[in-house]
Amino acid sequence: MPCWAERLFPANLAHSVYILEESIVDPQNQTVTTFTWNINHARLMVVEERCVYCVNSDNRSWTEIVGKPGSPLAYLASLELSRNLVLPGSKAM
Repeated sequence: MPCWAERLFPANLAHSVYILEESIVDPQNQTVTTFTWNINHARLMVVEERCVYCVNSDNRSWTEIVGKPGSPLAYLASLELSRNLVLPGSKAM
């Protein structure tokens, strides 16, 4: 759990967040689609996210990530993640 999110949860709750992710690979269209959701703390907040990884139309050596965060907090977390994470062969958006 990100440090900023720990302040939102009571101290007696586990600070680990367990998630499930389903990934669908489409070799014909050269995409990977992921669906991610939390399996604990669901009474407090359910976060579901869908991301599509595809070839960038401007530069085929880049990977483009198109995501749809499932909650305002997930949106903030995804902004923080996108600022701090650039995978090899990908470009920050």
